[in-house]
Amino acid sequence: MKKFKLYIVDFDGTIINSFEGLKVFYRAIFGEIGHTVSEEECYLFTKMSLQAAFEYKTHSSDPELIKRFRNKCDEVVATGELLKHNVPFSDTIPFVNYIKEHNIKCGIVTGNVKTHVDMVLDNLGLNDFASFMITSYDLKKQKPDPEGILLSLEMANYKGDKKDVCYVGDAYNDFLAAKAAGVTPVMIDRHNEYKESDEYIVIKDLMELFED
Repeated sequence: MKKFKLYIVDFDGTIINSFEGLKVFYRAIFGEIGHTVSEEECYLFTKMSLQAAFEYKTHSSDPELIKRFRNKCDEVVATGELLKHNVPFSDTIPFVNYIKEHNIKCGIVTGNVKTHVDMVLDNLGLNDFASFMITSYDLKKQKPDPEGILLSLEMANYKGDKKDVCYVGDAYNDFLAAKAAGVTPVMIDRHNEYKESDEYIVIKDLMELFED
C-alpha cells in the first residue's frame, strides 16, 4: 500500500471497540429526554455525529431539549462508567506501536467528546501516539462535513499534497468527509460492510496501512 505522509484516524469503531459502552451511553442520554433506543438504533448512531443522532431520534430543534441532552452527555461521560466498556481492537496496539516506533505523524478526528476520548486513551495507555486531536466540541459542523479533517491539517501544519494524507474510518460519513476534504479515504471494514471502490481503500486490519 502507498505510504502516507500523515495518518488521521477516527476513534469509535476504528481504533476503539466502544459499541457496548455506546449502547449504555445512548440509552442514558436519550432516556433523559424520554426516548428508548434499540440495539439496532445504537449501531446506527455509531455511524453518525451526536447531533445527527439527536435529530434522527427526536426530530426536534427545541433548545431546552438540546440543553438537557448535552448536559446528560457530559454527566454520563464524567462518571467514567463507560471506561470498562471501551477496549482496543486486536490490531490497535500493533498499529499504535508501529506509529510510535517509526515516528509517523498521526492524529485523531472524531465526533466523540474530548473528555471521554481522553479518559479512554488514558485508561488504555494509548494517549501518546496522536500528535493532535479534533473532537466534536472543536467543530461547528460534524462529519460528513470536512471541517474536522481540514482543521487537523492546519493543526499538523501540513502543506503537502492532500492525497498523501489518509483518513481512516469505519462509517460512510468518514468516507464522505475525507473525500470532501481532498484526502485519501480508507475504510476499516471489520463487518464486511463495504464493497471495493475506486473512491476509497478498504482494509480489514489497521496494519495493512503499512504493508508494501
